[in-house]
Amino acid sequence: MGDFMKIDMNNVKLELVESDDELSEYKLKNKDGKILTSFSVEWNKTNALISYETSEDCRNQGYASLGLNMLKQELFSTKHALTLELINLSNDYSRKVAENAGFFSPSGSIDYYVTINPAAEEIIESQLLRVQADSTSYTRLQKLLNRIRSLKKAQKNDKLKKQEKLEALRRDIEIADNEDYKEGLMREITHLEGILNPDGNRDDNDER
Repeated sequence: MGDFMKIDMNNVKLELVESDDELSEYKLKNKDGKILTSFSVEWNKTNALISYETSEDCRNQGYASLGLNMLKQELFSTKHALTLELINLSNDYSRKVAENAGFFSPSGSIDYYVTINPAAEEIIESQLLRVQADSTSYTRLQKLLNRIRSLKKAQKNDKLKKQEKLEALRRDIEIADNEDYKEGLMREITHLEGILNPDGNRDDNDER
């Protein structure tokens, strides 16, 4: 379970502070109004590119992951975004922030992470019913639908790779004799367990 899951939701709120057709700004604040993390959302039709910055004294406390989760739900439910993207993540911490919020890398590269609206296919299919099959709108929507389906396949493969990595780390920690190394393995194991089983349910493939 990520640190963001331990934060009291009554003490934080996500606020939209500025918005137009191309750019939106959100702030995650505590109950005293202190800005914890700032988010910029650049819109491109049905897709949004997100960048964020956490206040220096609030880093490594789970606020970026929590805010990104809250922002994801906001953009999917009220803005009807189909996909959200993060690019050029700078380090391993940024990778974990993204993964804690349900983002994944289709190519395995830290340079590009994406998450998909669970209702994306349904939204596009309903739009396809309202346009003529020989129109440019139909062609555009069909390409978008194919992209979503391709990303879903990549997401499934990514989950399988993470499960394989988790199993390998569990084997490694059993034979590791260096305490610092074991601590590093345990942190990654805990992270992977949290994103593969966010509700804390035991995985059917987990034989431990």
